[in-house]
Amino acid sequence: MQPSSENYSLLKKRWRAITYNWDTLSSYHPNRFRLYCLSDFQVAWLQSNVAYMAWKTRWSNCPCSPAELGTMASELEEALMNCIDINPWQIEFSYEQAVSNALEAMQDRYNLGGITELNPNTPTDFYDGDGSQQRIDALCMACNLYVKSYAMNWTATAKRMLGDSIITTLVLSSASAIIPALLQAGISYINAIAVQAMDDEQALEAVICCMKDALTGADVTQQNFIQSLDNCNFAPSNEEIVRSILASDLGLFKNWLSFLDSLGNSFVLAENGVTDCPCVATRTIVVTFDQLQSNDFSVYALPPSLATIVENYELQSIQQGNPTPSAKMAYGTFGDGKEGFTTTIRVDLLASYNVSNASFEYFFYRYGTSNVVNRTLTLRDNQLNVVSQLQSSANDGIQSTWTVWGGTLAGQNVRYIDCLMALSLNPPSPTPANTMAWIDNITFTKETA
Repeated sequence: MQPSSENYSLLKKRWRAITYNWDTLSSYHPNRFRLYCLSDFQVAWLQSNVAYMAWKTRWSNCPCSPAELGTMASELEEALMNCIDINPWQIEFSYEQAVSNALEAMQDRYNLGGITELNPNTPTDFYDGDGSQQRIDALCMACNLYVKSYAMNWTATAKRMLGDSIITTLVLSSASAIIPALLQAGISYINAIAVQAMDDEQALEAVICCMKDALTGADVTQQNFIQSLDNCNFAPSNEEIVRSILASDLGLFKNWLSFLDSLGNSFVLAENGVTDCPCVATRTIVVTFDQLQSNDFSVYALPPSLATIVENYELQSIQQGNPTPSAKMAYGTFGDGKEGFTTTIRVDLLASYNVSNASFEYFFYRYGTSNVVNRTLTLRDNQLNVVSQLQSSANDGIQSTWTVWGGTLAGQNVRYIDCLMALSLNPPSPTPANTMAWIDNITFTKETA
């Protein structure tokens, strides 16, 4: 073969044909159709490559026959030649018109009969309704949908204004439909840094949970909705940027109506076991000694113990401003020979939970000047191992007013909360008198899901 011949050049050329991996391409859904924005040049470019896609040698791991590949190539070529003659701005206009019409219909229903007419499944008393798990799930899902729909609408607008090319398709992770929130004041925040913040999934979820917490137990009013992001207390961060943008448009009446409608739709889904909530569900429990057992806990004194439950008729307790009932941790009378007491009240959570914000309130009524006091708050696991602990100094005086001990103690897989009080008695005079200590309001927050 002559070096000058065309075949010789092909044999010497270091090249490799483009191949298609069947395992990868076949993983895409064959019957899910989308609209794509391609220019006529781009379509023609793709069509010029279709013929090679029908060659068996261009595929790896393809179980197709040459005839099947030919059919697939013909279908692709036909699809590239058949298009909807519409510009992207026309799709956007139609979409915005549909949103506007839906919001107008919501306002008409609201004007006709209030929230019940807007959506009969939306609560009219509190945003979390009767506080049932389904209502809590519905509230969280509605916050999730509102924040993410607003974020996607805002991001699409921002990227268009900044000159980025994007696909303006909204995709929500829940089956509960929501009309995307309107943009007004939020547009003024558009810049590249804000776009990055709105693309931060963790920042969005932090704002969602802040809104959900603020609306839990709140009356169903527009004002509470407007203020739902006022107290998030984020440091300068993506979370704070997202919060500021979202908060700027909470005052739009139609955004509130959209949220209320979504709240009702989400409740229907929650009743059927469908939830979409990024927030950890928690409950704050307060043990006030008016009951020693509930669905959440049982409470008792560890032996040997001198602790008793203070009764309403105990005059001295009432005189000292001690709430009743409560736990009398230690007590002594001058001359009885007792030098001190160490008493532990245990709260059994009945199962293991992640616990935070544990604390208890304590009070001393003393006769004397040198009572030595120790307070220890301990979180233990199911095997009574210490998970975390907060202990006072060995000699830190006494407290004659009700004071909270703890408040920040937290731990994972906690089964027991132990509240220990130690008291050393040393009255300075022979006058008979009592020295006592009480605790009340053992408080903690536990994760429930």
